Amino acid sequence: MSTNAESGNCAGERTALPPEWEARPGYELLRAAVYAPPERHEWIERALSSHVSEIAFVRSLEELADADADLMLLTHEALAAGPEQLRLETTRGWREEPGPLWVIIDAPDRARVTYQVIGADIAADFGIAACELSARLHALIRRAQTERDRSPLTGLPGSIWLRRYIETKLSSGETVGLVSADIDDFKAHNDRCGSLAGDDLIVLLAKVLREEAGASGGFLAHVGGDDFCVVCSRRQAERLARAVEASFERAAADLALEPRPVVTVVSTSLSPNESDSVHRAFERLATLRQAERRGRDRGLDGRTTR
Repeated sequence: MSTNAESGNCAGERTALPPEWEARPGYELLRAAVYAPPERHEWIERALSSHVSEIAFVRSLEELADADADLMLLTHEALAAGPEQLRLETTRGWREEPGPLWVIIDAPDRARVTYQVIGADIAADFGIAACELSARLHALIRRAQTERDRSPLTGLPGSIWLRRYIETKLSSGETVGLVSADIDDFKAHNDRCGSLAGDDLIVLLAKVLREEAGASGGFLAHVGGDDFCVVCSRRQAERLARAVEASFERAAADLALEPRPVVTVVSTSLSPNESDSVHRAFERLATLRQAERRGRDRGLDGRTTR
């Protein structure tokens, strides 16, 4: 329920947030389905407005269960008043099925604890301010979408968060360095030694990149397969590329593999006035990788072409 005091608290909380809050990469807006009494609709719209592209207000728990939405929000009383079998099926789904995010509002203390134990994503009491619920939703949605884009093999964020991170840096006026790393002839190695050995090699490269990128404060993403990318400062990019190459060579020397795995690491930069050309920066990286491999095959050092 909205009050003037609550609105003031919201403004105060927004002012108190650290400057980098708004600079963090955004996320996809969700579709929300809401089952709540009409007098709560305006408050709910205010809490959800920054996070959803559309809100469908439904009139029963059955309609909510059938809704095509990414986020389901309902009050404690609305859930408690639903048919018992449907209540059980709904709450069982929180634990057993991947699906939409579930938010319960207006929950008394004991019920709030129970909801969290059985799998609700957020369970909030009646007194929560719209701005506080909005902040909790922000953290929840970012975490859920990050996990969706995260590699199950390496635990690293993928291409969606990589692009968003780059765009965030560019929009703040920063020129970024991009370092791309992948394993030469990975498919042949995978076919020869088996997929488990291939996974071990990807994990090894991820470990090397984590160590080196961590020292540089870079953002590391697992783009897919054996492809990785680090976003760092422009002045660090070339040094980081050479450090990754050397560290992987030392680590691969301990592997009982013939031929010994080799990693190709190249770098480029991207400035704010190229913000609409992120894909061209990755085309440059692909061209540099091909050139380095051709040079290596001919016994040449192509690194000075970067």
